[in-house]
Amino acid sequence: MDWLTFSHAYCTTICAVLLPANVLAMVMALFWVRQSYPIWQVAIPGMLLAYLLILHALSWVIVGMVMGETYLLISLGSVSFGINGLALARPELINQWSKQLIPKIFS
Repeated sequence: MDWLTFSHAYCTTICAVLLPANVLAMVMALFWVRQSYPIWQVAIPGMLLAYLLILHALSWVIVGMVMGETYLLISLGSVSFGINGLALARPELINQWSKQLIPKIFS
């Protein structure tokens, strides 16, 4: 079974796993940067999950089945990939943004 067939056969399961995992990875990256934890431990797996989500959505674009959900998945994957990548490259910038966006929970 090739990846395209697998992606279409198990679409609901793939989305049920990747969507919450991507959101959790983004939130964890924001909190881990803020708490000065080693960010690579959450950002690299988060980027991998985002990449898989984008690939899954693009598999539907390849066969011509483009709907609103397809754009939503590609957008969520891109934002997740960007936030996790930025957390790796510029953690001080993410730390500054998270101080403005997220109230001090652990302080």
